[in-house]
Amino acid sequence: LLHGIYGGASHRTWRKILPLLDQAGERVYILDLPGVGESSMPKRTYEIKDFDVFVQRFLVEVVKERATLVSESILSNAVLKISGTRPDLVRRAIVLNPSGITSLVDGPSNREQTLYDRLFSDDNAATAFYKNLLNPNSLRYFLGFSFFNDNLIDEALLADFLAVKDNVGQRFLTLSFVGGQLYRSFEESSEGVFIPVLAIFGKEYEAFQDNN
Repeated sequence: LLHGIYGGASHRTWRKILPLLDQAGERVYILDLPGVGESSMPKRTYEIKDFDVFVQRFLVEVVKERATLVSESILSNAVLKISGTRPDLVRRAIVLNPSGITSLVDGPSNREQTLYDRLFSDDNAATAFYKNLLNPNSLRYFLGFSFFNDNLIDEALLADFLAVKDNVGQRFLTLSFVGGQLYRSFEESSEGVFIPVLAIFGKEYEAFQDNN
């Protein structure tokens, strides 16, 4: 189970799904991605290819057999890429709201790059920016794009995200995401993918119009 990349994201994303898989007798791996939670969080620029490498190494060195990969949001770009280049590692994939159909095709805009450069070079400003993203009102706003019913954004869910608010080392990955450093077209991600893939899109998710 591979969580997305945004302020407050971690393995806790799967808190409600994990017990169901346990009850079904499945062997499940959950993890914190690089730059998040219990993983190392060096000051650096993160790119989507870094997660290709991480997920592939995890499959080779830890899982050691063909796996079903479940991902959300931007991590679906890495899951699909690996599925196309290393089908010997992936049995099938489930991608939930896979970001990038239209919004992550190109590199950062001038506005995103300016924001990223300014915050990356000013640690105090970066820390303040990260903590401001992780307040209940801000989280409710951004999570509202992911949930079909805002009533699902309850105190327990917010607590899962706020649990890492003081873990400010995560600011560098968050900056890479907000600053547009994580991008790859969906066409490139999905090239050569012939394993079974279930893609689930929310009703108000990115449109496919004018996109091949």
